[in-house]
Amino acid sequence: MRGLLFDLYGVFLTIQNSTYLRLTSEIGVDPEALRPLYEGPTRRDYDADILDPPAYWAKVGRALGVPIDWRHALQADLRSCSLEDETMVAYARELRAAGVPMAMLSNIPADFARNVRENRPWIAECFDPVVFSCDVRMVNPDPRIFDAAIDRLAEWGGRAGKGVDPGEVLYIDDTLDNVEVGAERGLAVHHFRGIEGLRRAVSDHLGR
Repeated sequence: MRGLLFDLYGVFLTIQNSTYLRLTSEIGVDPEALRPLYEGPTRRDYDADILDPPAYWAKVGRALGVPIDWRHALQADLRSCSLEDETMVAYARELRAAGVPMAMLSNIPADFARNVRENRPWIAECFDPVVFSCDVRMVNPDPRIFDAAIDRLAEWGGRAGKGVDPGEVLYIDDTLDNVEVGAERGLAVHHFRGIEGLRRAVSDHLGR
């Protein structure tokens, strides 16, 4: 069973620099000071549902030495990730219509997961299973999260207990570190840089 395993952010949804700057402006912090807390270990604890929004933003505020209203910060953060690549969504629908097994694996906090599930119906329509870090309390590039995604893809394909050869799954992500760990776990990988390169990689992988 040859299938595809997609990341969400940076592939289907993007954070533009302008929206990141708006986020930092809205919560009153320096963009470069926030970045390591927004992209590093503290954020990964948030993605894994170890920290809830009040705890995450309190930790950010303490690190930066400024008070942050977590409710305001959460809403601003959600808005910063709202840009959808319509071309990629259309491609996902095309692949699903062709019967290609597709799963999704993404680092995402619980509030973001609820938001995308409610407002992005194409995720449920195109991807099964969907493995979000907040649901399994692990974050990419933890190798175990790849195992969880592959096991669930095997269940979807009626191969529970038999497993799926990782090499049959093409993992697509825009973050090189994640791609490298996926390759170490035996997955076929594609470092996403745009839809044209992706189409070629998918065609080669599926043999179509």
